[in-house]
Amino acid sequence: MVRITGEHVGRRVTVRSRTPSGSATDVVGDLVGYDDGTLRVRDRDGVEHAVALADLIAGHPVSARPAPGRVVQLERVAAAGWPAVDTEPLGEWLLRAAGGFTSRANSALAIGASGLPFPAAAERVRAWYAERGLPGRAAVVLPSPEDDAFAAAGWTPRDAVLVQTADVAGVLDALPPSPVRADVRPEPSDGWLARYTARGQVTAEGREVLTGGPRVGFAHAGDGAEPPGIGRGVVVADWLGVSAIEVDPGARGRGYGKAVTRALFEWGAANGARRAYLQVESGNRPAVALYAALGLRTHHRYRYRFAPG
Repeated sequence: MVRITGEHVGRRVTVRSRTPSGSATDVVGDLVGYDDGTLRVRDRDGVEHAVALADLIAGHPVSARPAPGRVVQLERVAAAGWPAVDTEPLGEWLLRAAGGFTSRANSALAIGASGLPFPAAAERVRAWYAERGLPGRAAVVLPSPEDDAFAAAGWTPRDAVLVQTADVAGVLDALPPSPVRADVRPEPSDGWLARYTARGQVTAEGREVLTGGPRVGFAHAGDGAEPPGIGRGVVVADWLGVSAIEVDPGARGRGYGKAVTRALFEWGAANGARRAYLQVESGNRPAVALYAALGLRTHHRYRYRFAPG
C-alpha cells in the first residue's frame, strides 16, 4: 500500500518499486521531491533515486527510534568542544547562539526530551533565536524522533553532516611523519585567523567559540606570517575533536593538510585523547575519501532544520 504524498517531502520514507525487469527494489531515505509523476528519495549515502509513481508498489513514512546512548554522548562531547557564547537548556535540549558564527554554535541541539509538547518546544526555539536576530535552527540526529517532528512541522532540512570517528593511535599509524614543519599552539595567531577567514570573518563571538573548550590547540603548518595550513583540536574527556582544517589553495598537494592533521593527533594523544571525531558534509566526497584512508568511519549523521519563514 502506498501512503506517501507530497506532504511528506522532508520526511524519512521507505519505498518499494518495480524495476524495468519486473523485479522489486527498496529504497529508504529522505523524500526530497514529489512532482511531475515522480518522487525522489535521497538515501543515507547521499544518492538520489527517482521513482515513477506508476512503478510504486508500496511506500510509507518511517518513524525513527530515539538516538542510541553512544550518539547522544558524542553529540554532548562535540557541543562542549565547540561551545557557544550564549546557551540555555530546554529540558535535555540545548539552545546555542554565537552571533551567527557557524551553524553548530547557532542551533538548538535537539536530542532527547525538551520537557514541553513538541509544538511549544519548536516555538520556543524559533522565538529564542528571533530574540537574537537569528533564524530558528535545530540540529537533529538522523534518523530520530526529533527530526521526524521538525519535518512534520515544516522545518526545512539541509544536507546531512557525517560525524566520523577513529582511534587516535590508528590514525597516527596511517599518517607517515611529514617533512612539513607543523606545531600546535594554545592560541591562534593573527595569521591563523587570517587563513580561517576563508570560512568567513572571525568575529569577537567567533574567537570565543574557537578558543572555548576544555583544552584547545591551534595547528600552524609552514612558514610565513599567514601559515599555508591550519587546524584546530580540542580535547574533551578522552575525545579529540578536529576541525577548521584549511590549506591555502595555492599550496595544496604539498603535504600541509597531512602535516596539520598529524600535529593535531600527536597533540591530542599527548593530552590524553584515545578516540577522535570530526564532522564533514556528506557531499564533500574528496574529504570523505581522505578521512576513510586514515581509518575514520561514520559514527552517525545529523543535519540542520530551519523554522518556516
